[in-house]
Amino acid sequence: MPAAERPATKLTKAGMVKSRRGRGGGFFLGVNASDIRLMDIWIALEGTFETSLCPYMGNGCNIPGCLFGSIGKDASQLIRDYFTDTTVEDIGKLLKNGTRITIS
Repeated sequence: MPAAERPATKLTKAGMVKSRRGRGGGFFLGVNASDIRLMDIWIALEGTFETSLCPYMGNGCNIPGCLFGSIGKDASQLIRDYFTDTTVEDIGKLLKNGTRITIS
């Protein structure tokens, strides 16, 4: 299976994408773009959303208090909120209007 088909297959199994074989075939949305949140896509592809972005977690860090404070956790929460609140339709509108996508 070509690498590009692997994510599409996962999205198809999740019901977000449908496929059609043959001439004029390919992958297309299986539901309305407004019904697909970025978090739905993430979970379909990755299985879960990890809430800690510590680059050293499990790699021998023995410091009792994190040098980075809550930066990893805060960044993770910002991403979680954005993915939960943003739909494929929202991204399409931003791209159509030429708007730069930012997370804040």
